[in-house]
Amino acid sequence: MGPTLRVFVAVSLLAGVGGAAAEPRSADPVARARALFAEGDSHFRLREYDQAIARFKEAYRLEPAPLLLYNLAQAYRLAGDCRQAAWFYDRFAHSGADAAAIAAAEAQRTAMRQCVARLDATSAARRPAARRSALAWAGVGVGIGGAVAVAAGAGFAYRAADQAAQRDAACGDADGCTATQARGFDDAGRTASRAAIGLFAAGGVMIAGGVTMYVLGQRGPRVTIRPREGGATLALGWAL
Repeated sequence: MGPTLRVFVAVSLLAGVGGAAAEPRSADPVARARALFAEGDSHFRLREYDQAIARFKEAYRLEPAPLLLYNLAQAYRLAGDCRQAAWFYDRFAHSGADAAAIAAAEAQRTAMRQCVARLDATSAARRPAARRSALAWAGVGVGIGGAVAVAAGAGFAYRAADQAAQRDAACGDADGCTATQARGFDDAGRTASRAAIGLFAAGGVMIAGGVTMYVLGQRGPRVTIRPREGGATLALGWAL
């Protein structure tokens, strides 16, 4: 904070003291505000911005001098909190303070607004990234489910082959087997074979879907809006 503005704040706080000079110092809110401002200014000079902010706020509650808003904006700016700094710069700009002081603070106010815009843009970019990550993880889960289905299909395929081998062993010797026994082997083999085919198909679809979801989850969707007569068309796609 520049020295000129510090003087302005001190003067604004001192302006109302004369009428209450006869009252005890502890009962004089303006005197208390002046003391708090002095404490805050000392903290500010020592770069103890959190303490400075606390004192300036207390002083403002007692004596809402407009330039205390500037003090607070400066302290928040130097403390690295551009969102709070921008808020106080805005309040200061509309506080009715000296026009020259407001103009002098405009560059800092603009810089803090730009900082807030960057923070908002970063936050907005993180939200789609989180959604993309969720889609990717869902793709991993679907892919794993597909792999389990394929593994189960392989088990049924083995069972079908085993039924065929048992039929050959039981019915291929000299004694042979009854028609009922042969039909039992055939039915069990066909059932296992159908299960294997279904699981292979389902597992393949799930793996393909999981891979697709994972890829799309790593790349944000691209939305294109094309104006046309009577309305607009919206296209949603992904860059692969």
